[in-house]
Amino acid sequence: MMRELLLLLLLLLKLLSLLLLLLLLLLLLLLLLLLLLLILLLLLLLLLLLLLLLLLLLLLLLLLLLLLLLLLLLLLLLLLLLLLLLLLLLLHYYY
Repeated sequence: MMRELLLLLLLLLKLLSLLLLLLLLLLLLLLLLLLLLLILLLLLLLLLLLLLLLLLLLLLLLLLLLLLLLLLLLLLLLLLLLLLLLLLLLLHYYY
């Protein structure tokens, strides 16, 4: 009777250890999943940051283009003014 009880206890202990091992494995898997999720989140954040940087660069380029256009317009206006002045001078000289 005592022997069977001891065997039963041993079996129970083995079952408990197996259960504990399974729980540990599950915990490890969960931790791994969490780590993977964190890595994915970090990658997403990096991608977002890169996109933002690209957008900023594009905006800067657009601003530069606008500035260049404005400068060109100013130059054209100056040229026109110079031409007008020349014309006025010529008119004044001949008449």
